[in-house]
Amino acid sequence: MPLRPETFCLSLARPARELVPLGQVVCLVTTEARFTEEVQANLKFSMTRRGEDGQREKVALLQDLCSISSDLAQFKFGFCLAGAGGYRVVVRLGVSHVVDSPLKFEVAEADSCSGDGEDEMFCSMVEELKLAEVEELKVEEGLKVEEGLKVEEELKVMEVESPVVKQEEEAAVKSSIEQEELAMLVTEMEVVRELGLPLTLALLEAEVARLEGLQEGRQLAEKKQASQPPPLLVERDTCRPVQSKKVYRPGQSQEVITMRPETKVAPGGALDLSSSPATLGASSVLSIPSSRVEGRNPDCSLAGPIGMCLLATGTIVAASTFDDKVKMFDGEGKFLRVVEGGGAFRRPSDMVALRAGGFVVRDDQSLRLFGGSGEFVANLWEDRANTRCYGLAEDHQGHLVSLQVQRGGTKGTELAFTKIDTRKVVRRVELAEVLADRTRSRCRFLAFQGGNLYITDLGLHMVYVMDATTYTVIQKFGEPGDGPGCFADPAGLVVDGLGNMLVADSRNHRIALYSREGRYLAALSLSPPVRRPSAILLDPEARALYVLNLGGREAMVKYSLA
Repeated sequence: MPLRPETFCLSLARPARELVPLGQVVCLVTTEARFTEEVQANLKFSMTRRGEDGQREKVALLQDLCSISSDLAQFKFGFCLAGAGGYRVVVRLGVSHVVDSPLKFEVAEADSCSGDGEDEMFCSMVEELKLAEVEELKVEEGLKVEEGLKVEEELKVMEVESPVVKQEEEAAVKSSIEQEELAMLVTEMEVVRELGLPLTLALLEAEVARLEGLQEGRQLAEKKQASQPPPLLVERDTCRPVQSKKVYRPGQSQEVITMRPETKVAPGGALDLSSSPATLGASSVLSIPSSRVEGRNPDCSLAGPIGMCLLATGTIVAASTFDDKVKMFDGEGKFLRVVEGGGAFRRPSDMVALRAGGFVVRDDQSLRLFGGSGEFVANLWEDRANTRCYGLAEDHQGHLVSLQVQRGGTKGTELAFTKIDTRKVVRRVELAEVLADRTRSRCRFLAFQGGNLYITDLGLHMVYVMDATTYTVIQKFGEPGDGPGCFADPAGLVVDGLGNMLVADSRNHRIALYSREGRYLAALSLSPPVRRPSAILLDPEARALYVLNLGGREAMVKYSLA
């Protein structure tokens, strides 16, 4: 039978005005006839995006969005929106376009990054992810597979690093990446084989053969190296010197005092991150994929996550910030439900699990209280147009602590302590005297542990430690850069039982370990490595570390600490 492309019509599943950068788009091809085997074999489609330089770039297919209806009257396919710009979708049946092909539409810049300048972190994340690969495998029409994954140099100071150990770690990372590529290529081959695209199938088979050859060669090299004894590691003694520290009391002048750090012993079984910083590492035990990775289920993935919490039941709650959703997963990473209530979320991020049960979520409009099953309870705070709320923690008195930033000419940063049952702010602590430069300061992440509040300032690249009883800042450390003791957009922070800190050094793509005195110890050796980490969470009983990534394949990874 002759093919009749005029009986097939191309359209978008939702209006173009509702599409946002880094989201997903679904296209439909409908017909009054049927998608017979002959039609499927001759159906060809491609998607491109016009970048800022005017050049068009290929956009890869999302396999999980491809399907044909049971009545064979509709074919559905989709792809990720790499960013704002003009998109062009072409569908041909044989050599001729179907109706409304090529389909052209524009995706506008998100308006969330305009305005008062208080959202530099979010905007910088959006801009960075626009430049990142939206998919990590591009095989359509012979495009070369590219990986932008960079292995960060670890353990730069305090310990003598073994070159053999470092080579083994880098080789393990490369092998892991290749295995992921191989698995995704095999999946793509199945889809391409079903679509009947012999040229693309041949290219995929060649790439699979190449990766399999690399793995065989590496295995032979590892067997040879295993027969050689490793060099000895030399450890340097560490000391605990007397230190002079500046104590900052809000509203008072600075006072310099001499402090000798106490020598504490971890309680039996307690997690002490500083016990062996040179060998502190972690390996993944579960992960939740990024929605930007081709072939992932949108419900079971996260888009640009910035906040999360762990409930007493083991349930993981995470903010899928870039698509305005909050999702719940069980302890094995299985998707449970989307959290709803109190209106649609707008860029949800920070959250905290409460000791009495339930959790609180912060977005650009409000602070919302939810029960342990994700049911909406109440609004605790709403944006008053001149105030923006960031960071969440629960202090020793059960108060909800948040960072509140005044915008406009009265700009300032303060800690607000809210009594949850009455929804009233019972105390405010101004941070003006603590911040070296109020115009550049961006205090965004907050944590509470052991009677202290911990604040990360991504604008000044510093960490502040405040006594939660006297509201005295007893520690501040950090400076811009990528060396030991430096930060580039410090984000989430967690603390062990002795006050040792793990800080998500976001733009340096590392999780850095600091002593309770603010002394840099090491960068964690993580497998897989972090990519633009945002929030982190420590489960000391399970000796587990949870990390949210804004880049890379895995949006959330749970590591088992060694």
